[in-house]
Amino acid sequence: MNWDDAVKTHTAWKMKLLSYILDPSKKLDPAAVGADNCCSLGKWLHSEGKQKLAAMPEFETLIAEHARFHRAVGSVVEQVNAGKIVPNQAVLGWESEYAASSRSIVTTIMSLKRKVTSL
Repeated sequence: MNWDDAVKTHTAWKMKLLSYILDPSKKLDPAAVGADNCCSLGKWLHSEGKQKLAAMPEFETLIAEHARFHRAVGSVVEQVNAGKIVPNQAVLGWESEYAASSRSIVTTIMSLKRKVTSL
């Protein structure tokens, strides 16, 4: 697992969501983006990562926060697709579900990276 790429990929969702809120012409599927096992990190977490790191408490945190993150992304997409006006800050602001889960994912990935590379 390339931890740095995982962080970059997940932080890139912020711009992707902002763009989608502003112009939802290219429809996203809320079920697809809401699934935590479809992105590269999710696939790794539910297979190889689980085999290698399941005993680490940080791994369980990452699994939970990653699922929370994808639920938040799916929720935003669902609202936009329903034609609701979604204020940028209400969705992506510091205390939003998306932002909180995103911060937690980054923190946990970096913690796991430190632990794994020090073994």
